[in-house]
Amino acid sequence: MTQKIAWIEHGNQRLPCCKYWTKHHSVACGHRYLRVIAASNSDGKLYEHRFMEKIVKRIFQPILRIFESGDGEYRYEASHRKILIAMGVLFLALSTVSAVLAVISSQLGGLIPFLVFFVIGLVCEVVGLLGSNRAVAKIWGSK
Repeated sequence: MTQKIAWIEHGNQRLPCCKYWTKHHSVACGHRYLRVIAASNSDGKLYEHRFMEKIVKRIFQPILRIFESGDGEYRYEASHRKILIAMGVLFLALSTVSAVLAVISSQLGGLIPFLVFFVIGLVCEVVGLLGSNRAVAKIWGSK
């Protein structure tokens, strides 16, 4: 079992704080006014991505909640997630082209396809990158 170290932010510096990690670290070691920014194993490798992932999931929770709801069985395949991410990229590219053409033609009606393609691409990327297996299966309609 590796020991976890808490990292705190003090001004512009990142400092290792203690040789242990708890859920309420700042209260446990008395650093109430310092923000815990990451945790690492004893090898010193930081694991900040988990903190960022939680923040991004919280931001997109309204979208994820739609697709992650339900208790029934579902059929998930890893290729579905890859295809969903690729579709999201294609829709976002299509929305970019649509926006450029709308600006070039100086017509506000061209923004409607941009918004539609952008929303579809965003939903595909959010579910593909952040969603659970259930969310991916539900967006494909796999039961």
